Amino acid sequence: MLSVIKHLFSRWAWKMAWRDSRPVRWRLLLFSSSIIFGVAALVTIGSLRNNLNEAVESQAKSLLGADLMVGSRQPYQKPAEDWFTRLRVDGAQQSSEISFTTMLRLGEQSSPKLVNLRGIEKAFPYYGKVTTSPPDAWEKLFTTPGIIVESSFLKSMNAEVGDTARFGNTELPVLGVLLKAPPSSSGFSALSPTAVTSLDTLEQSQLVGGKSLVFYRKYFKLPPGIDPEAVVKDKAQLIAKQRLTQTTSKRRSENIEKAINRLYTFFSLIGLSALFLGGIGIAGAIHTHVHDRLSAVATLRCLGCSAARAFSVYLAQSLAMGIAGSLLGVLTGCSLVELTRIVLERLPAGLIPFEVEVSPAWDIILNSAGIGLWITLSFALLPLLAVRRVSPLAALRRADGIQQSSKRDPWRWVVMLSLVLFSFLLTYWETSGQNKGGMIALGYTFFLLVSFSVLSLSGFLLRHLAKKCSRPGWPFVLRQGIANLHRPNNQTGIFMVSIGLGVFLIFTLLLTQNILRQWLDPERMENRPNLFLVDVPPEEEQQVEQLMSQSRVKMLGNAPIVQLRLTEIKGTPVNELIVPSSGRKPIPRWILRREFRSTFRENLTDTETLLSGEWVGSVEGLQPDAAIPASFEQKLASDLGLQLGDEVTMSIEGFGESVKVRVASLREVDWRSMNLNFFIVFPKGSIDPYVSFNVLAAHSPDADATAEFQQSVFEQLPYVNSIDVSLILTTVQSVLDTAASTIRIMAMFTVFTGGIVLIASILSGRRVRVRESALLRTLGASREQMARILAVEYALLGSMATLTGAVLALVASSLLGRLVFEGASEGESYRIPWEMLALNSLSCICLIVLLGMLLSRGIAKQPPLQILRSEEMH
Repeated sequence: MLSVIKHLFSRWAWKMAWRDSRPVRWRLLLFSSSIIFGVAALVTIGSLRNNLNEAVESQAKSLLGADLMVGSRQPYQKPAEDWFTRLRVDGAQQSSEISFTTMLRLGEQSSPKLVNLRGIEKAFPYYGKVTTSPPDAWEKLFTTPGIIVESSFLKSMNAEVGDTARFGNTELPVLGVLLKAPPSSSGFSALSPTAVTSLDTLEQSQLVGGKSLVFYRKYFKLPPGIDPEAVVKDKAQLIAKQRLTQTTSKRRSENIEKAINRLYTFFSLIGLSALFLGGIGIAGAIHTHVHDRLSAVATLRCLGCSAARAFSVYLAQSLAMGIAGSLLGVLTGCSLVELTRIVLERLPAGLIPFEVEVSPAWDIILNSAGIGLWITLSFALLPLLAVRRVSPLAALRRADGIQQSSKRDPWRWVVMLSLVLFSFLLTYWETSGQNKGGMIALGYTFFLLVSFSVLSLSGFLLRHLAKKCSRPGWPFVLRQGIANLHRPNNQTGIFMVSIGLGVFLIFTLLLTQNILRQWLDPERMENRPNLFLVDVPPEEEQQVEQLMSQSRVKMLGNAPIVQLRLTEIKGTPVNELIVPSSGRKPIPRWILRREFRSTFRENLTDTETLLSGEWVGSVEGLQPDAAIPASFEQKLASDLGLQLGDEVTMSIEGFGESVKVRVASLREVDWRSMNLNFFIVFPKGSIDPYVSFNVLAAHSPDADATAEFQQSVFEQLPYVNSIDVSLILTTVQSVLDTAASTIRIMAMFTVFTGGIVLIASILSGRRVRVRESALLRTLGASREQMARILAVEYALLGSMATLTGAVLALVASSLLGRLVFEGASEGESYRIPWEMLALNSLSCICLIVLLGMLLSRGIAKQPPLQILRSEEMH
């Protein structure tokens, strides 16, 4: 090995490599381009990740609008208010926000829509700037009662600035539209439009209080030198005891960076797939090239050249291929980054919540080029090992069998194991910023091994079947086309890998998108709730039901809601459990802090399955100190460490009372259904007096019926919110379509790489095909027969590769559909789109045959005698 490295850096090796490559230089350059798109993908995605992370770090405070945010789902109690007062005394600036979801109507003709309404004080945000149209709308908001809405929402309501907006019993003029909204920490704002008014105006409305689920937030700008993280850590017990939520500008930016890194990991794995596929192409190119140059190697050995020195010549050629491909990949990636910058500059203002300066990152460029070069050399080593086995005697005879001896070379297994280890380490390095990066790397390496193994095995089976199944009585064209699949120097293996892997990736994406569409299709919800009415006061329940009976909307369920919080678990206060302890299993904090909205009923629903214990539907004459027998969702009970018979204590929000609850049964809940599902279900008669509001589930036959019903409810009960699930699903579908388009674009890197490998494979075997065509034409075959023979060969290759890739994609997507998306309790299953599969498969096969025929043009045009003479001289 040391001697090979020594000779590799000698002038003689590079001069010989350049001279030896003269007759096939164009072919080697074509094969080196097979790694271009993999390197380009890594450069593009890596540079964008760096640009986004740098933008997030530099604008971290503007993403939150403050140094610290403290939130609550109920008015702040005295201990929290005292803390806020001390912060102000210490020099902190403070702003308040109240937000909730409500129905809002613009103008007199439009139907009301659910929005996230925010009441904000003028000082917020402390970092960043709110942009509106007209520009002075934000200033007017705090001097004149009014409201500002999103531009897209205003257009969808066919309204304009100056129209009247009505929510509850309040009417306000629309002062402008938001071009860049104030920072929001509400997750619901992603699925509903945002409307902003002043805090004073919102507090004067009649919606704040018991009729709406209100979120309270305090924003703080801390004095210089005070670390928000230290403030939060110092008040950790107070925050836990008061059940407050908090986030800092640093944590907000870290969360965004984490999301960016997750997306980067996914896309970089696609880029690595393209690189590994390009490596297969490099291996095929070197295999063909070395086989053609064995006589030249033998001649060098006769002239006294050592095996290591001859090996260094072809290793230098491989190194040159890697350098050329990596440089072209870097140039392509930089061009794509520049194109991305141009696209981002033309996006509507405010679409991205922070400014991003897009430019290629030099460290990413160097890393990507190095990865491309290393993959080229790694995959080139396998076929290059044959050079070490060439003896001088091969110069006097044909060396067709020398290649086979390399299969027994122990270095072959060393190189293969090194490739697997390198794949794992490279993937682990790319995913090192993610949780469970090692598992991701291990899974991806396993995916590569399985994919390449299955495709290689399919190629072996195709060659074996072609050799065994051909019959003398079959037509000449068919027999010759089948024979081409197993003849010496056949291209079956590399065809199967290059085409099959590309088909597998693209078909998997298409089928996965189809799964999501099936489960988000509004038509699938024909007999399921697609309209929910929340915040329905118990005294108004009959009126809402009467409005339903007067419309085409059908009520499917009614759940009275009681709001509870955990205070003790098996006798241990929750405040003690929030602090981690080595002596007990940690309980997720979201469970300990959350507010459980539970209900009571007599029976199980269709989306629930009783796993253990006894279902108690109703209780009568329960003693005041007795524990209420309730049913817990299985996973929640497991997270809390509860078993049948265990007891917890829960406080009833808004009533100042507590109840003891006993785990009477455990249920499995199908959360994927759109029904009214709950973590904890109480028996009827146990907590009936503590109902805060009702949630009604209904089904609307169409959008017109939904609009008509929402209009009626809004006119008579403006504080009742209705959630149109079909509208939310439409929004989700549009997001998924955009994401799917982005993923398909990234997957095209792999497809283009496979196409280059395919084209280069066809062209690299052109000389052998010319010789074979000359022999067949000497035996009497016509040009038309030669064309049909090639068509049969490419049709069989394309069919087998496409079929294998489609089967792999079908298995992967079916597992995903049945294990993740199947509604077992409702007897539904994932429907495979056979028509789409058949149409896309046929298109792939036709494209492969067409490409193969175009690249094989002219094979049968050269005179057979000229070819045979050149072969004889050779």
